[in-house]
Amino acid sequence: MILSISHLRRECKGVCEKISKKSETAEDAHVPFFRADSYARCPAQGLDFSGGCVYNEYNNNRDRQTKGTDTMDIAKLDFDRIYASIQAECGEIFRRKLEDYGPTWLYYRDISLVDQLWIKVRRIRTLEEAGGATAVGEGREGEYIGLVNYAAIMLMKLRHPEVFPDAGRVVENSDLAAALDTDQAASCFDAALREITALMKKKNQDYGCAWAEMDIRSITDQIIIKLARIRNILANGGRVQISENIDAQLMDVANYSIFGLIKLRAGEDGRYAAGR
Repeated sequence: MILSISHLRRECKGVCEKISKKSETAEDAHVPFFRADSYARCPAQGLDFSGGCVYNEYNNNRDRQTKGTDTMDIAKLDFDRIYASIQAECGEIFRRKLEDYGPTWLYYRDISLVDQLWIKVRRIRTLEEAGGATAVGEGREGEYIGLVNYAAIMLMKLRHPEVFPDAGRVVENSDLAAALDTDQAASCFDAALREITALMKKKNQDYGCAWAEMDIRSITDQIIIKLARIRNILANGGRVQISENIDAQLMDVANYSIFGLIKLRAGEDGRYAAGR
């Protein structure tokens, strides 16, 4: 049976009304709904469903909170300033924790650092699935910052083995941790952030800020994939044949985490809205 465009449009509107009513009464209704301004994401490209087209997001406040924003207009954001401010925030937290705890991350073997990253992204995903609800009163922002910092820590340890002793040596002789020059450690951390920034600029130029069009949950999944790759590379003794190595994966983890934080803050409290 061949359906006319007008018939399809009427069908879209009818399903839209039914699903919207169902979503209003179902607390956990995970159903697609129709929205008129979603044409750009409509799979039926070339059909102008001005009455609404299929859009795969959840029509309830709980799931809207998990999404941040789906598509961001980078032109309306002072992106360079926002990105730099988040990195500065991460650097400040690194320095304060270094002063409070000392360089305890020296005791971590590589797989342990990866597991710290894994714990944080798993918690982000759990909170997304729970609609942002948290039992301990700590949301996703701190987890994103932790992801950036642990990725930068692991990156700087890879880049500067002459500065940061191997975890096995530190466990055998904890004086090595006490003797670490914290100013030098902070300088190496800043250098790692600069390297992460340089990669971001190259990829944004090549990919056209495609991350801004991604669902925030897809960003979470990208981080999970990067960590799975790192685990596999470590299991293979750090060897790769044609793929990007651990350092590139870590920089991607850091950048996706910053992108996720930008989308989260823009979507939940509007602090990165245009003109703010």
